[in-house]
Amino acid sequence: MLGRRLVSYLASVSTLPPNDRDLRLARQLDAGEAVDGSDALHEALETVRSQPAQPEAETSERLWAGIEAQMTPDRPASRPPLRLVRTAPVRWAAAALVLLALGVTVWMTQRPDPTVVASTEIVTWDAPDGSTVTLRPNSRLVRLGDRAYRLDGEAFFSVASDPERPFIVEAGQGTVRVLGTRFDVSTWGEKTVVFVEEGRVAVQGASAEVVLGAGEAATASGAGLEKVQAPNAATYLDWQRGEVVFERERVQRVAEEIGQHFGVQVVVPESVADQTMSGMIGLDDAPQTLGDLGRILGGRFERDGEGYRFVRR
Repeated sequence: MLGRRLVSYLASVSTLPPNDRDLRLARQLDAGEAVDGSDALHEALETVRSQPAQPEAETSERLWAGIEAQMTPDRPASRPPLRLVRTAPVRWAAAALVLLALGVTVWMTQRPDPTVVASTEIVTWDAPDGSTVTLRPNSRLVRLGDRAYRLDGEAFFSVASDPERPFIVEAGQGTVRVLGTRFDVSTWGEKTVVFVEEGRVAVQGASAEVVLGAGEAATASGAGLEKVQAPNAATYLDWQRGEVVFERERVQRVAEEIGQHFGVQVVVPESVADQTMSGMIGLDDAPQTLGDLGRILGGRFERDGEGYRFVRR
C-alpha cells in the first residue's frame, strides 16, 4: 500500500522521524479512510491510490503526474532547512516528491548526486565508496560525480583507498586530489586551507600544485599557492572537539572563524583586529564563546542586529 511505503521510506532515509501529519496520512491511505478534502495533496493521493497496478517506474511517473495535476499551483510548501539529499531510485520518485511536499527534512531527488548540509551542528556522512566526511557547522558538500565533490565551508575527510579512482574535492581557490588519506579542508574567507593528518594529497591552485604529506598544510588564494611553515595540527582539527585553538593568530581571524562556525557576524575594531593571540576557546554556543573572547580582549561582545560587536569596558 502507498501509505506503508511512505512510512517505511521515511524510516529508511530520514535522519528525523516522520511527523504526525505524515503518519496520519499514511494510516488513512492504508485503512482506506477518507482523507482531508481541504488539503490538495490529500485529495490528489485519494484519487490516484485506486489506480490499477502498473510497473514500478510507470507507477511512479503516473502517480506524481496525477498528484501534480490536481494540486493548486500556489499551494504553500513548508520546507525546513535541508540536511541531507540522498539517492532516490526511480521507483521511489513519487514517494520522494510526496515527502518533500509534506515538509520532511530529507529532500529526495532522482539525481544520483547528494548534497550534505551542516547548519548548526557537526554532521558526519558516509560516502558511497566507504569514505567518511565530517562537516563543520555552516558547511555544504555537493557530490559532482564518482568520488568527486565540491566543498563550501570546512570538512574533515577520511578517504577510502582506491588506486584506480582518485578522490577529488573542489574547494574555493584550490582542488584536492587523493587516493586514500585523512585531511581537513576549509574555504572560509578568500582562501582555501588544506591540512593532512595522514597520507599524501596534491593541492592544485590557479597555476601551481603542491604535494603535502602527513602533518603538512598549504593555503591557496588569489595570490597563489604556498605551504604553511610548521603547522600546528590542533589549529586545523580542533573544531571536531568543540573548540578553537590559535597560535599567534590575528584577532580578526579569530573573530572570523568563530563567526563562521556559528553563522553570525562578529565585528572587532581596527584597534583590536591586528593584535595576535594564542590559546584555546570552547565552542559551546555563540554568547558563551564570544563572552570568553571578550574577556581575553579586555572588553565584551554586545548584540548588534544579527551579529556581535566588540566594545571596551
